[in-house]
Amino acid sequence: MFDSQSGLTIDWSDIKEFEFGGYQSNYISIKLLDKEKYISFFKNPVTKFMYRLNSKLLHGTFTINVSTLKCNNDNLFETLELYLKAAKNQAIINEKAN
Repeated sequence: MFDSQSGLTIDWSDIKEFEFGGYQSNYISIKLLDKEKYISFFKNPVTKFMYRLNSKLLHGTFTINVSTLKCNNDNLFETLELYLKAAKNQAIINEKAN
């Protein structure tokens, strides 16, 4: 998954879950298994602080503002959940192969 705001590519296997948030579900929070893994990519201390604050206030390190997308929120959430489930299944398959 590519976060265009931060410029980071987030591995699907690093995503813990998604959650709707905000008034009328206007954003989706992306909860990571290890948020510091991604926050450490930022060199600016203020940016690091903002992403840590985002994690506490919005319950996810990264967020997707769904009001800027032209899609049904339910369909978007279902699609994200399918990708997340597929990534977790692939991780289990890879682990068993090793």
